[in-house]
Amino acid sequence: MEISMNDVRVNVDIQVFDQETNHIQVEFMVRGENEFHLFSNLLRENTFDIKVPEFDMDYKAKILSSSSSYNDQLTGDTPVRFSVELQEYDEENDSNWNATTATGVIGVQNWARTRALAELLQEKGILTKQEYDEKIRQVLDRDKEEMISFFTGEDRDFPQE
Repeated sequence: MEISMNDVRVNVDIQVFDQETNHIQVEFMVRGENEFHLFSNLLRENTFDIKVPEFDMDYKAKILSSSSSYNDQLTGDTPVRFSVELQEYDEENDSNWNATTATGVIGVQNWARTRALAELLQEKGILTKQEYDEKIRQVLDRDKEEMISFFTGEDRDFPQE
C-alpha cells in the first residue's frame, strides 16, 4: 500500500492501522546508503502530514517511534528495513507534545538501543558489564561538561569531528 509522509510517497506494509484514532504502524524497505540517509533524515521530523489514498485519509501525525535495521555494512545496495509508528496529532489541543516530550521519547529510545547493544556484546562475550560500566564512567568524566553545555545551550562552539 502506498502512503505519503510529508509528501514523500512510500510503499509500506501496514502492521497496525486504526482509522478511528489514526494510529498507524508501517514497515518499508529501502535500498542503499543514500536512501537510508534520506529516510533517516525524513524521520527526524516531529510531525508529519500523512496521506493514505486508499482510505481517502489526510491528517497530521506525530511520530511515536521509528527504527531501522540492516545486516552487515551499509553500502550502495544494502537492503534496509524501516519501522515507523505514528499517531494523529492536533496542534491546538495537544499541548503535551512538544520539543521536550519529543526529546524525552528519543532519549528513552536511545537508552533502550544502547542497553540492547551492550547486552548483545555481553552475551557474545565481547564485553563484560564491568567494562561497560567503567567505559560509561570514563566517557561521563571526559565529556560531561560538553554534554551539559550542549543541552543547556550555554556554549555553542563545539569541537569539530
